[in-house]
Amino acid sequence: MTGLRLVHVHGDRVTVTDSGSGVELLAYVYRPEAAWEAPKPYIHPLRTLAGDAVTDYRPNDHRWHKGLSLTASHLSGANLWGGNSYVHGEGYLALPERVGSMAHVGFDEVTADGDRVVLAERLTWHPHGGSCGPRSGAGSRCTTWTGPPVPGR
Repeated sequence: MTGLRLVHVHGDRVTVTDSGSGVELLAYVYRPEAAWEAPKPYIHPLRTLAGDAVTDYRPNDHRWHKGLSLTASHLSGANLWGGNSYVHGEGYLALPERVGSMAHVGFDEVTADGDRVVLAERLTWHPHGGSCGPRSGAGSRCTTWTGPPVPGR
């Protein structure tokens, strides 16, 4: 591996590619999507250095699942997971009034340097009604290398 290449398509996604092999390692998608799915940023595809995908997009049994994402099934009554909501004693019910969302506000940092990519993003979490819930400043770091793990990384 000779380093990572980062491409940012503003308003849509950030992709990270291994420069040596040309394998796209991940795409971080942050564009808005359908409300019933509890829209939120996600990583898909996520691939190994050999190019094998390790995430799935909208599997048949959970159509609202997209790759790898941060989510919460119950946050102050809001379902930020997507799909049906679990109600104790009643199981999963279609309760669209509970489905919330997470929205991309902006990036504080989007950089690639050697084998390290930093995506530091600001998000807002919204219940179904649209009022703003918690705000987060999530920093994601992605480091890749070949061979055994390097101590301290």
